[in-house]
Amino acid sequence: MSGICGSYAPTTPADEAAEIMAAMASGLVLKAATDHVGSASAGRCLAAASGAAIATDATEPVWSAIDGRPRWRTQRFADIAAREDHAAALIAAYREFGREAFAHLSGAWAAAIIDTESGTGLIAVDRVGLRPMCYACSSDGGLVFGTTVDSVRHHPSVV
Repeated sequence: MSGICGSYAPTTPADEAAEIMAAMASGLVLKAATDHVGSASAGRCLAAASGAAIATDATEPVWSAIDGRPRWRTQRFADIAAREDHAAALIAAYREFGREAFAHLSGAWAAAIIDTESGTGLIAVDRVGLRPMCYACSSDGGLVFGTTVDSVRHHPSVV
């Protein structure tokens, strides 16, 4: 089983974002407590259980995570996914097409993009809704999301 979760609230300090990520990741379906990867910096955090892809670089304004079995309709993004992973391909598609990046995906998937440069958090699922995505607003007006209800409920600002 895999899954993704995260949050975007520009006012969240980096140390708090790391704690939030760990709490939310505990709500994913994990084989073991260490069966996830994640990253946090001021205002944002993303975590992914095994089988999902995550692209996070603290020096980059755009982060992404994607879970499921995505297929790319555009060959150049399929090539990036094969060479790196689906999260890197999603960032490339987002940089080129903005929120229309999701139109280049088919298959069963759930995805998130956090763009601190534009102050945007985007979440989406496949057209049929085979992969779930739950979300909530945090008490500080941020976006909280995850492929499980438990991952969203584990965010300390979601009531």
